[in-house]
Parts: sequence; structure tokens; C-alpha cells
Amino acid sequence: MSRAPLAKMSSGKFAISSGKFTIAFAIAALTTSNAAAKEFFVDPARGSDSSEGSESRPFKSLERATTELGPGVTLTLRGGVHRGALHVAARGRADAPIVVRGFPNEKAIIDSGLAEFFDQPAQAWTAHEGAFRSTHRYFGLRQVTGSFVDGVGLVPYEHFADFSAKNELVVWPACSVSDQKCRQKSDHSPVYLGPGLFYEVDTGYIRARLDPTHHGLANSSEPTDPRATPLVLAPLRARALHVDGAAFVQLRDLELRGGGLETARLEQSSDITFDGVVVKAGTYGVRVVGVQRLTVTRSWFVGNCPPWLYRSDTRKRDYPGKNQRNLTKLNTHALLVLEGESEASVYATPTNDEIEISKSSFTDSHDGVYLGGASARFFENRIENMVDDAIYLSPMFFRDGFVGAPGAVIEVFSNLIVRSTIAFAFGGSIPSSDRISIYRNVVDQRSELPYVRPEQPPRPPSPMRGRIFGDHGSPDWPELAIYQNTFVTRGPLRPPPLAQAQLGRKSPKPRLVLNNLFIDVGGAKRGSSGGDAGATVAGNFECLGSDCDRILARKLGLDSVLEVSPRPDLRAESPVPLNLPDTSRSGVPGALAPGQKSPTYGPS
Repeated sequence: MSRAPLAKMSSGKFAISSGKFTIAFAIAALTTSNAAAKEFFVDPARGSDSSEGSESRPFKSLERATTELGPGVTLTLRGGVHRGALHVAARGRADAPIVVRGFPNEKAIIDSGLAEFFDQPAQAWTAHEGAFRSTHRYFGLRQVTGSFVDGVGLVPYEHFADFSAKNELVVWPACSVSDQKCRQKSDHSPVYLGPGLFYEVDTGYIRARLDPTHHGLANSSEPTDPRATPLVLAPLRARALHVDGAAFVQLRDLELRGGGLETARLEQSSDITFDGVVVKAGTYGVRVVGVQRLTVTRSWFVGNCPPWLYRSDTRKRDYPGKNQRNLTKLNTHALLVLEGESEASVYATPTNDEIEISKSSFTDSHDGVYLGGASARFFENRIENMVDDAIYLSPMFFRDGFVGAPGAVIEVFSNLIVRSTIAFAFGGSIPSSDRISIYRNVVDQRSELPYVRPEQPPRPPSPMRGRIFGDHGSPDWPELAIYQNTFVTRGPLRPPPLAQAQLGRKSPKPRLVLNNLFIDVGGAKRGSSGGDAGATVAGNFECLGSDCDRILARKLGLDSVLEVSPRPDLRAESPVPLNLPDTSRSGVPGALAPGQKSPTYGPS
């Protein structure tokens, strides 16, 4: 059915005088008007790059279609799989943005992976040595990542011995269970970690083994023959989206997949919008470098860390001086990373700034979001199933390229964080002068994470109980205001959660911990200790121990009603300072601002 274009061409008339300036102005205005009216279509099934790009005669490829991008142009992708990468280097304007969108009610997928393993799996694989090997050879890929079609990741094995192993338990042939010194100097036997891939650099073959594991986690129920199921496979340098030097670009209702090192890269651009975009991450989901005014809303970021992996399977083990090997290349390290160039780079500035991320979902990764170093607002999002850090708040680069420059202002509020090793993490060697406010979030760390793979002789798997705050390498934490949050953990944790919020002050940077609920189910029944005497701590309610079960809400959310017997005194000892952003001053821990309703976490 024919539809009217998004923008209508102007019907205005131009009077052409004898003056050259008047003629030039009229032609320029007409060109701008025509550009504002343009909408082009891409259809991978029935399009042709020799067509005009209209709805009835669409283009076929993204490469052809992107040559038409300019101010006011809309590029509409019909449903189906669009092969290759979307490269956007054009610049729109505030009054005439560039829009790349999916056709309404159709699923447009941009896939930069190796097409044959998805389109023709029966011809792409050959049975070989008890597993499967690619029919063709692919030289120079360096590494291959992959997933099932539903996004559940395949293990990127680093060594063929582990890929082909029969054993699923860790075995230390030369070391006893208690001999940690021996384990630091030797390595365990090969171990199979679950369905995955191994890329043979020398021969160019890709190997696949989809056998499930049997150790009690959510083991794979996918087909074990890759010839019977489509797979998304991507070489290291495959990338579904590259926004480079662009401005005023809106990406709407698209799915990005088939990324290797990264699924999308946004670079040296401004005024970029993600709205309703699904990002299925490779090693990284989206990496952002030198972007000002990035808006992300109603979007999904999905990592490919499968549920049958333990955290110990993916950690880096081959440090100098250790006789140990890495087992995997780490499925997804992080879903969205704000990063920067070093001072030695001519592109060190401008750095990332003015970032807004809302109503989005982040799942199934090692780390979630890296926010440090850029002024950002992160709110009404849902983060769950992070093997390590949910939100990383330390900067990865010097702000504006200069040490001592004014810090970023970061607000993290009204989010739901479920099941991570550390909800709010710090680390790195870059000094931070950021000012961070963490308020009205709900963090539920009661669910355990599969941490250390079980061993043979029998040693049960070691689960991980998540923390609220923590760091890597004991850095000096930035200026923090933590207020009106609800934190739920399953202890005992050392230190308890309230004390965790007071850690990391190695310099006299302000630290406020006000009007929070700290509930550690199963924690030791004693008050928090280990906090910093220099922090301002007031108005918090803390419960440690099994009795805390009775005060948990009927449902976890900011509109929760506490069931307490006897009811604790929730009156604050001091009001929240007026200079903190967007806060209730009722003095009730975990309170909403007056009249505010509980948000919907993640995409609606």
C-alpha cells in the first residue's frame, strides 16, 4: 500500500531576478526543499541498486542507499536481513535530521556477519572429527564470534584442546585442592565449556561444536548439528553500524547484529539518536568515541554470554609470569562503552559529552555500561545478568584531554539493576574529578551468579553473591552522592552494603550517603563497619540477617510497600541537601519525589 512521504516538498515559487546572488539563493533554497522531501527505501529481497530508491522501486543494498543521505533525508529499510554494514558519514541539521529507520511493523535487521552460515547452513558445514568444520576456508579473520539466531552466544574458544575436550569439570593433575601456590604456577587440564566455535588461523577453517554441557545450569537445548540451525557468525572486524563524523542522525526501529569486536561504533559525531534499536553485541555492543549529544531510548542491548558459562571460564588467565592459558576470548566484554583517545592522538578531542540513556534494557554481558568521564543522565533502564559490573563509573580517558579539567556531571537514577557481581564499580588509572549522583534506584542482588566452575575430584561450584559498590585496583573514587535508593542483597557480605557505600575515599572528595534502604537478607546481625569517617552518612535504614525477609516488598519497585513487624523508624536524621538533583526531601529512605509515579524500567 502506498504511503505519503514523511516530509512534503515545498510548493513555494522563486522569483529569479537578474542578480546572480538572487538566482544562487533561489537554487540553494530549492535544493534544500527537495532534500527535505526525500525518502528512500531499501529492500534486500526485491530491490535493485539500479532503481530510483522509491517505495515501489527500492534500492537493494545499504551501500547504494547511503550515498543519498543528506539533510532531511529518510532512509527506510524494509523487513528482512540487510547484509553488510550501515556507514553513516553525512551531516543533517537540527531542522532537517537524517533518519534511518525500519519500515513500520516490519523487522529490519542489519547483519554484518558471514551470510552463508545463516542463509544456507546445510551447505556451510561438514561433519569432521566428531564435530563440524566449515565447508570453505576463511583466511585472515583473526577471530570469529557467534550466536544462535535468538542471540544466545557461542563460546569463542581460544584453544582447540578445550574445544574438543570430553571433560566438563576442572581437573588439576599436578595440584591438590588446597595447594594454591601450585595452581599459580601450573594449569588445569582441557575443559569443554559448552556450544562454541574455534577458528583455525593456519587453515582458515571455522569449527563448530554444539553439544550441551551437563553441570546443572541452564544448559543448551539448541540443535547440536549446525547444518540444521542458522547461526550468526562474524569475523573480528565485522561491524553492523559505523557513524563517523556525522551530525543530527536518528536511528529508529532497527536490529544490529553480526558484529565481531564491536557491533556498532559512533565516532567524532554529534546529535545522534538511538530509538527502538536492538543491539546484539559481539565482543562489545556500542563503542562511543568523541560524540556530543548522544540520546539512547527504548533500546535493547543484548550480550552473548550464554547462561551455561561460569565467570571463571571467561577471565583473563595468561598474565606474564603465569603458566596458564585463556579458555575463551570473552563473549561480550561490555554493552555500551564511552571511551576516548589518548593525548597522543589528533582525535583526542572533543571527548564524549552530553549523553542521555533512558528506558532501555541491558542484559547478558560481562559488564554493562561504562559512563565515567562524560556528562550523562542514565535513568529508567533495566540492567540484569552481568557477570561482572553493571555500571562502571570511572573514566576511561582524561576529560577534554587534559589532566585537572572540570569533571563530568553524571546522574544515575530510577533504574532497576538485578543480578550482577558489582552494581556500581570503579577502577582504572585515570584520575576522576567527576561529580556523580546515584538516587532512587532499585538494586536486587539476591540471585547468585555462577562464579567458579566445579572441579574433579568433587568440589562444588562456587556461586557469587553480588555487591552494591566495589572497585578494581583500589582507585580513589570520585565525588559521590548516594541517596533514596533501595539496595537488597543476600549476605553475609563483607563489608555490609552500607559500609560499601563509604569505601574508596582516599582524598577528601565529598561523599553523601543519605536516606537509603540497605537490606542484606542473611547478613550478619550487626551494624555496618569499615566505613569512612569522612563521609556524611545519615537517614539510612539498614537491616542485616534473616529477619530482613519480612521487610521485603511484595514486589520490587519504587512503589513498594514495606511489610515490617515491628515497623522500624524510617525518619531521616538530616534532610537531603537542596543542591542535589531531582530529589524528594521527605526524609524517607528510598522515597520518590512528591507526586512521582514509579517508572517503567527498560523499553515500554
